[in-house]
Amino acid sequence: MPFIQTRTADIGALFTGTFRELFEIKFELLLYFGFFIAAGIISDMDARLIAPIAIVTTIGYFAGQYYLYRALLGKTVGGYDPRFKVFSFTFMAVILFFPIMFGLNLFYIPGLLLAAKWVMAPTYLVAEEIDLLDAMGSSWSASSNNLLPLSVVFTLLCVVWVFVLVIMIGLADTFGGYRSGFGTSLTGVWLGIHTLPVMLMGLSVTAYKQLNNSIEDVTAVFE
Repeated sequence: MPFIQTRTADIGALFTGTFRELFEIKFELLLYFGFFIAAGIISDMDARLIAPIAIVTTIGYFAGQYYLYRALLGKTVGGYDPRFKVFSFTFMAVILFFPIMFGLNLFYIPGLLLAAKWVMAPTYLVAEEIDLLDAMGSSWSASSNNLLPLSVVFTLLCVVWVFVLVIMIGLADTFGGYRSGFGTSLTGVWLGIHTLPVMLMGLSVTAYKQLNNSIEDVTAVFE
């Protein structure tokens, strides 16, 4: 349920916490990225397979993200809502995508603020026994008085992602040996693209742990 925010987080704690959280699921991340590396290599070898593989990887993206959230929450919070929510998780991503992208394309700042307000929504949905709208509302409330640090860290992660994307594409083009019909290696493109949502997942979970007033109660449930 939405609550009145009494906690605050600082930029440094959110940024370092993002990567500290991801370090807890090294094996799961290896499987996740391995899937997209394999899909990219196959697509690079035969351009006729790009369309069907794109469908498979789209499904794999949402299923994989849901799997990663559960794995991370299981290791760092102690558990998650046992109900199968992958469809709600996917629907949430679609719902949040349009207003955030509209805001980013408008003047950037509105989209950035919306992203900061809802960055914890996926974690709330996966962690707690609440529905999609309650998860969005809880994230909105929990981010109150913390828009500046959340927005700054979100921006920093996007900057890091741009560098990672360029490096991944460059390495794949140099050592991959294949080029897709788009003139570059899809292995590098897909690997680079999926780095951003993974980093945002780390931010989502670390922000949830730092700003959720009831986190002690949530943790106690799984002890």
